[in-house]
Amino acid sequence: MTKSVFVAMAVRGMAALSAVSLAAVPVIAVAQSQSEVASLVASIKSAAAAAQASATTNGYSAEQTEAAIEAAIQAAVATSGASLQVADAALAQALAQLQAEGNLTPTAALAFAAVSGQVKTAMLTPGGAPAAGGAPGGGAAIGSGPGGGGGGGGSDYVPPVG
Repeated sequence: MTKSVFVAMAVRGMAALSAVSLAAVPVIAVAQSQSEVASLVASIKSAAAAAQASATTNGYSAEQTEAAIEAAIQAAVATSGASLQVADAALAQALAQLQAEGNLTPTAALAFAAVSGQVKTAMLTPGGAPAAGGAPGGGAAIGSGPGGGGGGGGSDYVPPVG
């Protein structure tokens, strides 16, 4: 073998090795994000079921139940620290699983649609996701109970005189 043939073989071998090592990085990232999605799916389903059960026990109206489920889903997503892409995938999978299991109520479906819409909007909007307490039109903050909200005001709030 001539020296140039040996060098050419060595260069091809290094190129092939580097291509394999570069290809392994996305595979690891995909496996990690699939694990994150699966974990978040479980958290979302658990939170939605707990909120649904609590709302039923407390005699919430359909609107209050939807807000409670929405807030629970938002909290599960927010506390997970997941990226918007992972949250979007997890919401879709959780919704599909609940539907396939026959455990998706119309109220829960509306809550899932609201949170999914918020995540998709945040993905398109530079600057991040809405707060877990609810985006405009979103659910009530966790722990506020039925009909929660109201009172107070922002920094420009002036209490009434009199």
